[in-house]
This record gives sequence, structure tokens and C-alpha cells, in this order.
Amino acid sequence: MAARRLYDRTAVDAGALALPDKFSQVQRELLERMLRGYEAFRASNGHQEASILEARATILEFLSFADGIPGQVSEGDFERWCEHLLRAPTRHVRLATLRKYQANIRGFFNYLLRSAALRNDVHRTLDADIIQVATPDNCVVHADVKERTIDRRALSGRESQRFFAQIDQFIADAYTARCYAELKCWQRDKAMFTLMRTGGLRAAETTGCNTDSNEAAHSRKEMGEWGYVRVLGKGPKWRGVPLSEPDLPGVMDWYLSRVRPEFRTLTADAHRALFLSLKGNRLSYSALWKRFRMICEAADIPLDHSPHSMRHTSVTDDQLRHGISVHATKEKHGHEHAATTQGYTHLPSSFMEREYTKAMKRRFAERGVDDEDDEKSK
Repeated sequence: MAARRLYDRTAVDAGALALPDKFSQVQRELLERMLRGYEAFRASNGHQEASILEARATILEFLSFADGIPGQVSEGDFERWCEHLLRAPTRHVRLATLRKYQANIRGFFNYLLRSAALRNDVHRTLDADIIQVATPDNCVVHADVKERTIDRRALSGRESQRFFAQIDQFIADAYTARCYAELKCWQRDKAMFTLMRTGGLRAAETTGCNTDSNEAAHSRKEMGEWGYVRVLGKGPKWRGVPLSEPDLPGVMDWYLSRVRPEFRTLTADAHRALFLSLKGNRLSYSALWKRFRMICEAADIPLDHSPHSMRHTSVTDDQLRHGISVHATKEKHGHEHAATTQGYTHLPSSFMEREYTKAMKRRFAERGVDDEDDEKSK
């Protein structure tokens, strides 16, 4: 069946181009400024009107699905929308068509990120930051490009050490400068990224955690009240994530008793939220992404990483450093198929060398035993 168009080039559907009624007046006014600026930018670059209108229809469908405007939507919203386009029985969108829709979203957000005026409007109005939701990790890649793409998504051991060492440096600098607002934010970030890396949580799962999301594991009493953390993953499906990092309970208990009480809470949702912003709201995905980027830049970590790199790092560490089976790792990280988990595992060349060296020694040892048995039989 042919893919259903979001926009008919021969007869524009006015409904597809109108702003969603579900948005507030403030959201509608801000979004209209964004769209007008983007459409003017496209027109000045010689794009056809039909192409511009089709992009507008695509953008509005995504934002309506995500129930938010730029600054309020995340990579997770974009991924769920793409999954909806592929799986919904009424759509039957092909990969080539989905790639075109994704390009429209990516182009729109790239424009917004280049516009200081619009970024400032969003920050002032929504207390949020615009982020790029359509990344190389969650978009359909053309076959020719895919062959040339270097897959680098997990933080290496040294990069991970530099990442957390940089947070500690930020904490020390803020304390020395007596900048207590920044101090508690960096202390919050230390707890947040430690939990994110240990649990292999998605960014949206991390910001969605509440103060009662953790629970004890009777088989791992050393973890105290941080044996598991309950998160709402894709689907949406709840799952319990087992935690086993020895340093995590101390960091999280310190955060809950000493750091989080320093943040104010403005709403009932914020009162429950595990991680808060300075203004007293649940920390947004865009804020988490921005903090991750700041740390990477200061720690001289390549900027092709994203918060999702923490998830890849967790999968790799669980299987290579801790020897956890691929099936247990799959359940922990909420993957439907083991093949997905294996795709998250990044093997350094040294690992391959060690494994084959062990195999060689085992084989030579077995061969020596066999030769000894042959001598005895003679």
C-alpha cells in the first residue's frame, strides 16, 4: 500500500497547516513565530512553496503528536512519533518517506538552534532550551551514507572518567567561588549522571524518576534502598532496573538528604520529582542535554556523543567489565530483542586480543594434556 502523504501537493489541507487547538495561546504565538521565520528562511533559499508547506504540515503533525512545542519535546517524543508512522495500520509509511519526514523535522530544529532570538524567547517563556530531537542515532540513514558512517556512541573508559572528574571539578570551583546556585546544580548533576550511567537509563526515564522510584533488593543488601529503580520506558512500559554500582547508594543518599532539599518545588509534580531545576520545576530533557554538553566540552570529550551515550556505555560495561549475560542486560535496559542489546555493545580491540589470547592458552593447555595422555597410553 502506498504511503499516505502528510500534505497533498495538489490541494493543501488547511487543517494540516493550522496550529493545533490543544496548544495554549502562549504556545501558539511562540510556535507561529518559529514557523514564519523558518518558512521565510526556506523561501529565501529558493525552496518551492509546495515543499515549504509540506514541511510545515510534517512539523505540526509531530508537535501535535508530542503535545508540545520546541523546548518541550524530546528525542523520545520524536522516536515514538517515528514508530507510530511505521507501525500504525492506517499509515504504512515506507522508510524512504519516513526519512523525508525526519529531514523536515531536523531542518526545522537546526534553524531554531541557529536563531538566538527564538532560543531566548523559548528560554524566557517556557524556562526550557531547544534541543535537536532528530539525531543521527534515531533517524533513518540512506544506505550510501550508512556505509560511510563510523559508529561511535559509547563513552570509552577514559572518557567516562574524565566526564565525572569534570563534574567534581565544577563542584570544587563553584564551592571556592561561593556560587551556591551553581554548586547545587553540579551536585545534582553528579547524582543524576551517576544514576543514568549505572542504570543505563534513557534521558526521559532519568528526568521522569521520582523520589520514591527506588527500592531495596533483598539479594543485594549492600545497595541499601537503591537495589532497583522503577522507570517508565518506551511503549510506555514500566520496568525495574537492577543497580549494582557500589558507589551509587552513597551518592544518591547524599543527594536526597543534602542537595535536593536546597531546591524549591513549585508544583505537585516537582514535589515528587527526583531531579529539579533552579526555578523549582522537574528538570527537563533539554536541560539534561545542555548540562551533558557542557561537561563534554569542558572535559574535551568529542561532541558527537549525546546523553544516550550513557546507555551504550552501561550496556558495554555490563557485558565486558561485569560479565553479565546478554539476556540479563536486555531485560535491564528494556530492549525487546537481544540483537538490539548486542548492537549497543562496543568492543575495544584490546578486548578481542584478550579473549583470543585466553582461547589460545586454553587450547594449548588442552593439547598438552592430550599429548600427556597419549604418552601414558603407550
